[in-house]
Amino acid sequence: MPLNDEHLNILKKPFGKLIKQDEISKEKINALVKDSKSLITVGDASTEKIISYGLMPNLSIIDGVERRIRRTESKISELKNLFENSTCNFKQYYCKNPKGTITKEAYNKIKKILRNRELAIVFINGEEDMLALPVFALAPLGSVVFYGQPLEGIVSVKIDDKVKTKSRNLIDSIGLE
Repeated sequence: MPLNDEHLNILKKPFGKLIKQDEISKEKINALVKDSKSLITVGDASTEKIISYGLMPNLSIIDGVERRIRRTESKISELKNLFENSTCNFKQYYCKNPKGTITKEAYNKIKKILRNRELAIVFINGEEDMLALPVFALAPLGSVVFYGQPLEGIVSVKIDDKVKTKSRNLIDSIGLE
């Protein structure tokens, strides 16, 4: 479903704690994920950053694009190989999600992965930016989600009742449920 300007404006503001680019550290990230039920990343750079600190997300959603620039195939393959060579058995999924939308296909895939507690990476043909919203609504309470805030840093969202309610209300107003 295409998002209207009201939805886009709401989603432009961080849903959680913004960690400025120059303040991101392994210690800070580790403290945020300590005791979390699940670790989820949305975005190529966010996923790479979290993995570079020795953490493996339970779910990552990437599109092979960073700041509107297509990443090199070797960079995408490198990230894919990290998941394939992990000691965990990650499933790989592919789906379409055009810019400025949340497709039912992407929403349902995220829902299935989180409901079944699968370890997975989802490769998006299109744009993954808006897919943090269904993650907020569907992730288990106590999960931590990281996504990029372009040119500012990374946002950390601890999934609690308040975040779930806000994101579910947005999803309902978009018409996904």
